[in-house]
Amino acid sequence: MFYGDLYPNKQYYDTAVGRNLKLLVEARKKFAYGTEEVYLAERNAIGFVRRGDTHGPGLAVVVSNRDDPTFVHEVRMDMGITNAGKVYRNFLASDKRRVELDNRGWGTFSCQGGSTFVWVEDGRY
Repeated sequence: MFYGDLYPNKQYYDTAVGRNLKLLVEARKKFAYGTEEVYLAERNAIGFVRRGDTHGPGLAVVVSNRDDPTFVHEVRMDMGITNAGKVYRNFLASDKRRVELDNRGWGTFSCQGGSTFVWVEDGRY
């Protein structure tokens, strides 16, 4: 991450990049607690979860490098039994997509091609 990615300057600044980087930093500070588990879902997508702990809540992240933004990756991940039944929303977008975890804490988290979706518990932000 560079200064020019976050703050307007003469060399380079993209409003969307700056906004998303600030949100990623905020998500890391507020929600990335607990042990991490990685899910190598498919060739163009990776997912990981941090289940939360006594210091703070967890999150689920799906990252895609696929060039097709119409393609939707779906990654089934385990958020842990302590998160069973909770509902998660994408922290980086204001869309209405949501993931409801089952009674064992598993959920199917999605991400559009070429994007990153950060899923956090609904009502935490």
